[in-house]
Amino acid sequence: LHREASARAASRERSAAEVARMEMECFPFAPQINPTSETLLALNSSAQDPRPVHQRLADAQRHRLQRKEELRLRLEAEQPTPFRPSINPVSEAITQAALAAGGGGPFSSASPPPVAHRLACEASALAERKAQREAQALHEEAQQCTFAPKVDGISARLAEGADNGGRSVFRRLDSWATNREERRQHRHALAETEQAKLFRPRVSDATDILLTARPGRLRETESQRIDRLAYADAARKSAQLDDARQAEAEAHPFRPRIDAISARLARPKTDDEMVADARGRARREAAAAAEEEE
Repeated sequence: LHREASARAASRERSAAEVARMEMECFPFAPQINPTSETLLALNSSAQDPRPVHQRLADAQRHRLQRKEELRLRLEAEQPTPFRPSINPVSEAITQAALAAGGGGPFSSASPPPVAHRLACEASALAERKAQREAQALHEEAQQCTFAPKVDGISARLAEGADNGGRSVFRRLDSWATNREERRQHRHALAETEQAKLFRPRVSDATDILLTARPGRLRETESQRIDRLAYADAARKSAQLDDARQAEAEAHPFRPRIDAISARLARPKTDDEMVADARGRARREAAAAAEEEE
């Protein structure tokens, strides 16, 4: 299988090269290279490589980087690093104390402990101090937060039976719905019992009243009833009011006599008569004449 795959890959490469060659033959353009470019091409060390420049670019960059790295290493080897760290007295004292803490055991000052062991000890100490600080912070927060909620009996019972005997959520929902329906029916029965104890007056049948007072309304249709309520009843009520006014007027036969002056004063006036002011106009004309004489 590997040989067959390699053969197929080589065949594809040959086909691609043949296609590229045929495409290049379709473009007869041949650029003219000046002598300067030919000289630079001859001086270039990679001129012996027949590949195009875009294919040789990656190799050229890699070669340049390798050359720079070799030069850097050679310069570092020829010039030793002059860096000498300076340790202050406090750091030196801390180091001596840490080395002396090992006593005469394998990690004494004569044989300093490994770096991994020292880092592990420091990490353990840091974790222990962090845990102590967190515990102290929680203790202080608990002292500041004095709120203590009161849990009622229902919540306590729900919290105690949270497992619900291992039943699934759907069975628990069905059980809860059944209990709620039972409680609703119980409340409905209690309400009906209380309603039965209330006073219930006896109400007569309206059909008997209509049979004796207005038998025609029992046989009227829906449209007739709407017409009666919208028009006939209003007209009947208006006629009753007119009859009441007529009866009230007949009950008081007094008719006052009005003389000519009262009739003239009581007659309606026009707009011109309402606006006209003869006496005021006469006073204004007299005042204007007096001013002219002066």
